[in-house]
Amino acid sequence: MAKKNGSPFSVVCAFWGLLIASAVFVASGIFQAFGILTSVVSILDLIGKVALFLAVAIIAFQFTRGKKAGWKIVYWVALIVYATGVVFGIVRF
Repeated sequence: MAKKNGSPFSVVCAFWGLLIASAVFVASGIFQAFGILTSVVSILDLIGKVALFLAVAIIAFQFTRGKKAGWKIVYWVALIVYATGVVFGIVRF
């Protein structure tokens, strides 16, 4: 029998994050292909990215537990860079 990786909460978050993101990306791709609802496409894209962000962030944080400080610093830097990229990738200046 395979060993479970992560807590039940993290497993549920990863599953639903992936499911929501994939559904949202398909819907936004369909809308974009037909050139309709462009504002809805950008909102759906943001929702998909946030869902994946939360799913991966929870699992990645569990990886850093018990690791040295260097791993935790890398985790937080990567998390901030990703979140900043999502925000500034969606909001056009």
